[in-house]
Amino acid sequence: MAAPKKNIPIIPNTSGDGRGMGKAIECLDINGSKGRVDNEPRIKNPSTQICRDLGNLIPSASKSLAASYHFKKRCLDAPNPTLRLTVGNIGTVGLPLGNLAAKEIAANSQQAELSMSEQRDVNMDAMSPWEMDAEFVKFGNSRWDSFIADLARQICAGLGARLYGNSLKVELHKLLLCEAGSSAPPHQYTEKADGMFAAMMVILPSAFTGGITRLSHAGLSKAIDFSVDSLSSTSVMAWYTGVTYELEPITSGYCFALSYNLIHIANAPQKTQPSLPPAYSFLPELRHIFLSWRQSGSSGPQKLICLLKDTYPRANLGALAGDDVHLVSLLDGVATELGFHLGLATAELNISGAAECEDYDVEYVGVDDVDFVEEPDKDMVIVDLVDLEGNHISKELLLEEEDENEQTIPKGLSDALEKGGLYDRQYSHSSGELELSYRRSVLVIWPNLRNAEIVYGDKYFEHTLDCLRETTTTEPSKEERHLVEDVLGVLRLDVSQSKVLRSVCGAACQWGDLELWRKAVRTCGGYTNVEMLGLEYIMKAISRFGYDDVLPSVEKMLQTDKSNTRRFKLLEQLELELKRQGRSTLDSWISKNREAVLESMGPLAAGEDKLLISIAKAPGGITILERKIVPQLKASSKPRDLLAFALALHDEQQRDGSCFKSPAGMKAGRRMQTDLLSHAIKHENFFEPAKSLNSASSYLYSHSYNPPAPSTKLTELYLEACLKTEDAALIVNIVEQLTSVPPSTGSAASPATQERDSVLLALVPHFNKMMINEERNGDATPTSLPPPAVELFYASATPLLLAQMQKAILSKEEVASIVEAAAVAGVEMLEKTILPKLKATHRDTETYKRFIRQLLAREAQFALKPSPSSSIPAIVTDLVKTMATQLDLTKSRAATLDMLEFCYEVNNGPCYADVLVRIANSAKDTSSDRVDAILLPSITDLVGFASRHNISLFAPPVVFYFKAVLAAWIKGVLGPKPPTNSDILERLTCECAFCARVVEFLSSNSGEKTVQLSKLGAPAVKHLEKTLGNAGIGAIASWTTIMTVPRGLEVTKVSMLGQPSTWATKRQKGVSILKSITTDENILVSIFGSDGYKVLVHHLDVPWINSAILPGSGSLGSTAPPSVSVGAHDPPASHMPANEDANVAKRRKLDHPGS
Repeated sequence: MAAPKKNIPIIPNTSGDGRGMGKAIECLDINGSKGRVDNEPRIKNPSTQICRDLGNLIPSASKSLAASYHFKKRCLDAPNPTLRLTVGNIGTVGLPLGNLAAKEIAANSQQAELSMSEQRDVNMDAMSPWEMDAEFVKFGNSRWDSFIADLARQICAGLGARLYGNSLKVELHKLLLCEAGSSAPPHQYTEKADGMFAAMMVILPSAFTGGITRLSHAGLSKAIDFSVDSLSSTSVMAWYTGVTYELEPITSGYCFALSYNLIHIANAPQKTQPSLPPAYSFLPELRHIFLSWRQSGSSGPQKLICLLKDTYPRANLGALAGDDVHLVSLLDGVATELGFHLGLATAELNISGAAECEDYDVEYVGVDDVDFVEEPDKDMVIVDLVDLEGNHISKELLLEEEDENEQTIPKGLSDALEKGGLYDRQYSHSSGELELSYRRSVLVIWPNLRNAEIVYGDKYFEHTLDCLRETTTTEPSKEERHLVEDVLGVLRLDVSQSKVLRSVCGAACQWGDLELWRKAVRTCGGYTNVEMLGLEYIMKAISRFGYDDVLPSVEKMLQTDKSNTRRFKLLEQLELELKRQGRSTLDSWISKNREAVLESMGPLAAGEDKLLISIAKAPGGITILERKIVPQLKASSKPRDLLAFALALHDEQQRDGSCFKSPAGMKAGRRMQTDLLSHAIKHENFFEPAKSLNSASSYLYSHSYNPPAPSTKLTELYLEACLKTEDAALIVNIVEQLTSVPPSTGSAASPATQERDSVLLALVPHFNKMMINEERNGDATPTSLPPPAVELFYASATPLLLAQMQKAILSKEEVASIVEAAAVAGVEMLEKTILPKLKATHRDTETYKRFIRQLLAREAQFALKPSPSSSIPAIVTDLVKTMATQLDLTKSRAATLDMLEFCYEVNNGPCYADVLVRIANSAKDTSSDRVDAILLPSITDLVGFASRHNISLFAPPVVFYFKAVLAAWIKGVLGPKPPTNSDILERLTCECAFCARVVEFLSSNSGEKTVQLSKLGAPAVKHLEKTLGNAGIGAIASWTTIMTVPRGLEVTKVSMLGQPSTWATKRQKGVSILKSITTDENILVSIFGSDGYKVLVHHLDVPWINSAILPGSGSLGSTAPPSVSVGAHDPPASHMPANEDANVAKRRKLDHPGS
């Protein structure tokens, strides 16, 4: 049968007695049966290696295939000849030919006459075609002559007639019209003109049926039928003179044709006239091979694929050329005669893989310069199978790699394609992938027996099952037996075996073949799954073959199938059906087999709890369930299935009208429930990795050193089950299972210990939740957690939580687990165990925030177990202070403001002072860049913060921050006011011409950066160098000596000229920051103090902070503010005064609202 697609497993079917259900040989045709070879004499010494023998014969035969004796083609591009007949009053003839025109042509024609030699070979009673001489036939379309000339050249090539130049003459001989009944009995076709070597017949569009042309020569014969689509197509056929020609009768319509003579011109350069090819010596051997193949039946090759020499874009016989057309023509003649089919297809080989260019950048070289860096992938397909007329058969022909040794000529078709020349070459620069493509045309040969397999391809199996399912015969035909052999011969994993089983068993019942029915059940696994066949088909078999023949097979199904549900269901269905039919005599058989199933229970499956409870509802069912079924289930079922059954038993006990309603029943139900749950816990693997992984992550895990972490879902399921079923005592068993993994002795934890630790840590939130719920419920109940389980769990989990706290960063989930566990234990455990671990490691802001927020969220829970030495509010305050001391608060403005706001979020507003004081104390040691970019702009943030929380700007922490930051900024960023250019140039007092030129250059605002004072002489140069240096001109210019004769000097302005404007920009920034505090000068004096205020305005070079600074180098609009009570002429202090009370904590409460 047809080979399956790649990646579809195929398993040889070794059960049963294999193939060979019948020895008769047949040929199966897709449209019915034809080509039967029943009772055909067996050939002697048949070929057993069909592919090899045919492959060996073709090369030797090719030497004799320089010519063919016939040619045929359907001309899809033929023009309308615009035919005009001059005889009578016919005139122009329209195509396709109509009945009236045909009758008029016949009335003006005469019947063909045969020569004397032809007359001896024919039946004189036959009706000859009508013919009209060429002199009465004219063509109005100029394209017709070129079309005929091109056709003649193609025919000569196909016939092997090598005519060049003017050696060939195409001569219209007759116009022919064949009506119903017209025929030409077999006769040798003779020359109609001197030099004629072949006849060409062009069949014009006209509807007809029948009229098959038969040509034969040297033991070969060919039937040509152009009646299909004859109404709309033009066709051509040709043959050598000397070929035996026969025209079968036209059965309806009219065949309208033009007969041409192909003539070799005697005086042409090509002296030798083409002649009919001689007899082929290899024909007997070729026939022997095809007969051997036909008589081998299903054991022979499904098909043979023969590589042609060229690649043809149009897959039909008319497109072939040279040796290919001769080979296909020869094989077509022999193979078709013996019941084989021929088709043309394209073999495509794609080779792809990673590639690179060794010596060059592939961006700058051609694709031919790259090559594969490793063994590439190869993929070959056979596509676009058509018949020799170009009609579609199949989109893809299935061919497995192993088939290349048994079904291709030459052997190893893909290697031959690769050696035959590249079709295309593509290289992707982005992926580095190189792809090579090879393409050649192939000839495909297959027997009638395999026609459906070729046509249906991978759908053949479904086609076969449909045929068997729909059969209406009372006895199987040989074709149907072949179909049965095919579907039972191999097990296809891509096809439902139940579908195969039901199709074959249905056919077996239709044919009354009990042995076939049994074979199908055995072959398709019907004994291992009673639902594969199903009650309908079992009852159909019983109806056809009787109970005595079928019930033993059903009993075997019940013994072999491991599914409890399927077996009980089948027995129930059979019992109901037998009762419906009134067959009470089989009650004992039902009872015996039900008892056998009860004694051989298989593992529990999903949903079987309902089945088992239904058994318990029957009289004596609880006893059967407890004594017979439960022990078997414990021995064979998975723990999780036992858990599900235990929960189902519990639910049944709680249900109104339960089968366990009696006291004894309730006790039995409780015993079974506890027994199953205990057994499941004992045998469960609580460290099984999570299964909710997609294929991509599974692949990653399979190639990773880190396996997936175990899930807690399973453990939680068991914990909840114990509480639900009031078997809380079994939670001790669960915890013992979780903690039973021995600790590792080395420095690194073993994998088993790592799994245990992972599960225990992940279970902390769940245990915490259970503990909280229990505390809310109050007194102990049957659903309370047993104290030994709680003590054992937390004794094992708490050290893991503490070890986890060694990490600097803790996730939200980790912090929640730690705080929840502490809440269960109480404030004292938090104070003495958790907090020291938390403070011991330098942590980030988020970790502290998470911890503090979790503490506040569970404050009420902590209150249930207080500590005499501390409380949650006190602990939170301590953590906020610790957080403020550990964090880098000068990293960003946002971090500083966030910390201040957090103090108020967690009800520790006064702690803002600690944050400000810490920043202020570190300001003098902070880099000038951070002071300028972070601390100074933070003054504006602080003003807004104070306003939001009603903090006075006179509060000592705020004032202390203002003073410390501004002092650090003035010292490290602003600095003293630099002198201006005019101030520096005034120091140059020399009035000589040389110095005056330098002053003029440095004072100018032109874009010139450099000036050269040429040929000054050495004395003048030395004078300038000394004078400029003494005056400090180097602050704004540099100079070098020009070593010429006499010497000169080059003076260059330097960037120091921009310093005053840079300083003015910084001053403006400082003034803006101070204005953000307040625009009231008196408030600034109150904040900074009189001396501090004077220091500010002195360093900023302003009369007061809110004065207008005019454009330029710092000029002021006025000298003193009228409302400020500070003497304008008081000498400024040399530094910022210290805060009146450096210990801001003492005064903090006086300035903080609500304190």
